[in-house]
Amino acid sequence: MNRPREPVWPTPYRQWQQLLLDALQESLPVAALQLQDPALRDRIAALRHTLDALPAALEADWEARRPSRALASRFASHCLLLVFGRFNAGKSSFCNYLAQRAAAQGEVVAYFRFDAQGLAWCDDAFAEGATETTAGIQGVCLGDDLVLVDTPGLHSVTADNARLTRDFLECADGMLWLSSSSAPGQVQELDELGREIRRGKPLQPILTRSDLYEEDELEGQIVSVLCNKPAHTRALQEEDVLTRARSKLQQMQVDPDLLEAPLSLSIHAARLPGERTDVERAAGMQRLDRALQRLRAHSLVYRARKHDEVVLHHLDEQVLGRLQSELLVPGEALRSTLCAQRDALPTRLATARRQVWKATLLQMPALLDAHLQHNDSQRTVATLQQEVHSELRAALAQVLPGIVLEVPDARLDVNAATDADAMGADLFERLHLALQQAAATWLDACIAELQEQAEDTLRAPIERCTALPQIVGTARLQLQQLHDALRQPAMETCFAEPVPAP
Repeated sequence: MNRPREPVWPTPYRQWQQLLLDALQESLPVAALQLQDPALRDRIAALRHTLDALPAALEADWEARRPSRALASRFASHCLLLVFGRFNAGKSSFCNYLAQRAAAQGEVVAYFRFDAQGLAWCDDAFAEGATETTAGIQGVCLGDDLVLVDTPGLHSVTADNARLTRDFLECADGMLWLSSSSAPGQVQELDELGREIRRGKPLQPILTRSDLYEEDELEGQIVSVLCNKPAHTRALQEEDVLTRARSKLQQMQVDPDLLEAPLSLSIHAARLPGERTDVERAAGMQRLDRALQRLRAHSLVYRARKHDEVVLHHLDEQVLGRLQSELLVPGEALRSTLCAQRDALPTRLATARRQVWKATLLQMPALLDAHLQHNDSQRTVATLQQEVHSELRAALAQVLPGIVLEVPDARLDVNAATDADAMGADLFERLHLALQQAAATWLDACIAELQEQAEDTLRAPIERCTALPQIVGTARLQLQQLHDALRQPAMETCFAEPVPAP
């Protein structure tokens, strides 16, 4: 089946992504030859593998949301409102009632379902019930300019349904956020609400099931009668939701003025018998009509930039989101490990020095006994140089097994050795002390040089790991500039310079 061609990404967005990925490629840590720790080398290689695989993963992410974009394209001339909330918020009942009401007013009403295979028209209204009844994306066209899309729910009891809802959030021109008046405006719903408002979509909070049962007498019997919640109760709930929602948006650094004032309604009360105008006014339907008119007007503004918003949403949540979880988090963990190794160098090298010094002192008596036999100071010094060098290499292999260091040749300055040859055995102790002092002096200088070598080996990957979040942070600011330029067309875009590489 031939797929409809989608609009291409605007050049600044393609440029932003490519420059970001190129800058990260140039800044990935590289394992120097001296760094031989298999675990560290594997972690460095994993970062590169992640970045190499990222373009294909991002393409798959974009492709996975094609059905959502296809649905938006199919109804490009309509105001497409996504009805979302918890699975028991009364979304299906809400959509069915508006469809019945529109049909009663002479408007054309058509139900449909939508999945990966496309759109299919159907005659059945949405299933209603206390359990999770929506198992996929379903919608209804009301007249010639309004479409309501019903979803399984952001906090569905099934992971697939919750994912389906999130995937289709971006197809809407506006949002109807439904929550039951028994527990309106839950914080976890406000998290999703904030993200949608950040995208610049008009959003209308609706408190459903704003009704209660009161006892009444009917033909001598006490019966329970459904009625609307009192106006002051509704007003208090609406004010509470508005206050908490605005506070939450401020915490999320989203303009709280983008939030429409909540409204309360009862579908059950709207179906009660009586004069329709009065019944619907009491149930809150006329307030809903005015709110839908505002959303229609607002959605025209959003639809003009909708494709750009969808691309920017992808760049923000998929590109930056994946980089954060798949590259920056393991990159920071790697940086911490490398820094810990760097900070431990003085302690580990001090341990190596103690081991070498201990071995040197233990070998000194045998070395001096041999000197008494051959009385050759150059030979004695050469032997000590070889032994100290060998002991240091062995100690380094123990305390720094993951870093290959070049141990400089041992060149001991032992002036007393020549004097001992000439002066005889009475200066034997002087030779002993001279050899110890020469070995200690060389060992101290060698340990300092080895620490510089090890720090140099670790410095580059540490600096590169440190640069990764800086590059992404710069890109995040540039992406926000693109957002601002889109929503304020008069503002000249600030995006011009490539993402800097360290």
